[in-house]
Amino acid sequence: MKRRTVRKYFSLIFLLGLLVSPALETGATEPVYQREEVSQRLEELPCLIQPRHTSAVDGYIKGYVLRRKEKTEAMLGRMLTYFPLFEHFLRQHRLPEELKYLAIVESALNPTAVSSAGAAGLWQFMPETGRSYGLRINRYVDERLDPWRSTEAAMRHLAKQYDRFGSWELALAAYNSGAGRVHRAMRAARSRNFWRLMRYLPRETRNYVPAFIAATYLVHHFADHRLQPQLPPSDLQFPATVEVRGNLSLKEIAELLRLPYETMQLLNPAYKKGFIPQGSRPYTLTVPRRLLPALQHFLSTRRPDALPDYKAPAVFLLEEESSAPPYESVEYRWEEGDELLAFADALEVSPWHLRLWNGKGPSWAPQPGEKVRLLVPAEHPIVLAPRRQGLLVPAPLPTPPLQPLPLKNRSDSEGDFLFFFAEPGETTRILARKLGVDLDAFCRWNDLQPNQLLDAGRKVRVRAEALPRQAPFD
Repeated sequence: MKRRTVRKYFSLIFLLGLLVSPALETGATEPVYQREEVSQRLEELPCLIQPRHTSAVDGYIKGYVLRRKEKTEAMLGRMLTYFPLFEHFLRQHRLPEELKYLAIVESALNPTAVSSAGAAGLWQFMPETGRSYGLRINRYVDERLDPWRSTEAAMRHLAKQYDRFGSWELALAAYNSGAGRVHRAMRAARSRNFWRLMRYLPRETRNYVPAFIAATYLVHHFADHRLQPQLPPSDLQFPATVEVRGNLSLKEIAELLRLPYETMQLLNPAYKKGFIPQGSRPYTLTVPRRLLPALQHFLSTRRPDALPDYKAPAVFLLEEESSAPPYESVEYRWEEGDELLAFADALEVSPWHLRLWNGKGPSWAPQPGEKVRLLVPAEHPIVLAPRRQGLLVPAPLPTPPLQPLPLKNRSDSEGDFLFFFAEPGETTRILARKLGVDLDAFCRWNDLQPNQLLDAGRKVRVRAEALPRQAPFD
């Protein structure tokens, strides 16, 4: 009897071990979710609208922290790329900075997101709405996918809805489904309270405000759920945008900056054919910030009327190519008197860089003695220079200058060539006349036929000494 009892006892322990071990293992690796704790955090959440812990809010939060953990961590990393841009335009339009969380609801911070209804971009503009705010949408460009242009348009659209309704709950609902539907719901409910009139709105709009509350909660409390933002490559963490007049090839610019073309495409998703067309208004061009001086140097010399006597070559390349990463991670020990905002300003980054480099949310305040991770130029990974009342910051990242690279015609070694890009609808005859050069010579230099239709963005070359001294584009 004793042997049977002992055998049963150990069998029971073995079975319990099989049941408990996976649960312990799962609990150690999966995000934590306690509804009571979430409710308490929501009560204290700094939110643009009064948060409520409804079943819809709960469902969205669980989706972020439990069901779609990997996608959420990737999205949190993209905050580094886009939140500083959003905050710039929110301040410019004097709007609450919490509105930046709306892009999480709209697109999960994916600038190329397209809905089944045809809405596109970070802010999910429909074509007609985008055009009403001046966004260009054609076969060459879709500025709904341009983070800079679309964000500026979104701020104007949000400000318009708030001016109309005087309530951010109603303004957000109108952003999603249109002002007309919100007005009809107000009349049906005889109320301006969103929670009372929401049953008269479409299902997607009824869930829109709860989704915004959940997105706000996520940004403030992702660390409490053991989520770790997956940071994008360093060149995507420091975008810099300039305005250009068009007639530019993204591939050509990527080559001269020695930047992977995939990175150039990720930073400039609005250009469908990899080409910035000519336009009456400027377009935007975004590159990693470390390469901005080199880009500006190139842009200042690419037009023929900027080149003295057309003798300087038109192609520029970085002087040296290095396989070493441009940035390196270092630790800084936080000192008494350091302030997060001033520290970020001195580093010329946003506070979001400091927060996400350290896996922290908006309420994070480093304590004296705490080790803070920084991403600094690899050329000066440890050298820190005093700046602004004793604050220690990394030395700036030097940008290699662009050096002229003469390109010779293999069949005729005399003279340098200048390069131009064809615009939509141009033929060899039209472009030769526009440049003021002989048509036959132009066709010979480029192996083309007279009156041949050129693809938009095609690069053509013209011998420098053949161009008239008066710039053809003046």
